[in-house]
Amino acid sequence: MTSLAVIGGGITGLAAARQGVSLGCDVTVFEASDRWGGCIDTTPLAGHDIDVGPDAFLCREASAVALCDELGLTLTSPAASSAGVLRHGMLRQIPRGTLLGIPGDPMVLRKAGMVGWAGALRASIEPWLPLRPLRADTDIASFVKHRIGASVFNATVGPLVGSIHAGRADDLSVRAVIFRRGFALLRRG
Repeated sequence: MTSLAVIGGGITGLAAARQGVSLGCDVTVFEASDRWGGCIDTTPLAGHDIDVGPDAFLCREASAVALCDELGLTLTSPAASSAGVLRHGMLRQIPRGTLLGIPGDPMVLRKAGMVGWAGALRASIEPWLPLRPLRADTDIASFVKHRIGASVFNATVGPLVGSIHAGRADDLSVRAVIFRRGFALLRRG
């Protein structure tokens, strides 16, 4: 039997250990803390259970939720509330139909008072911009501003991505953060 050592009992390490077991390996997981789950955790706050971590855990992927259930990690679904950003002195809810603030239909951001006509129209041309491979890594701000414009970036993408990753979007790498999903999801609607 093949032995497999997994360093870290976070979600990635536990998923790797599960895969190793399914392949018939003798698996040992080494975890420095006193609990499994890494950054994924649920804690009480003001009488409610909330997920904590660098971005809490988005429960929209059924397979990821099933894996966490199987591993004994308790999750709290964020479906009861929605994300919002402070815009023009008001807290505005991010409308449905966006992915990290990138709208499938830019007019939803205009209707929500997050961008003006010019910003919505600029973002609307994104599907007609030529697709080019990302040969060198770039920061998210430059990439998103080039694809959908500064107005949408400043209104939604910058604040959301920056808060999720605890940094500024002009310091975060596209390849490290969103490269896998990119803009293809938006075109599927």
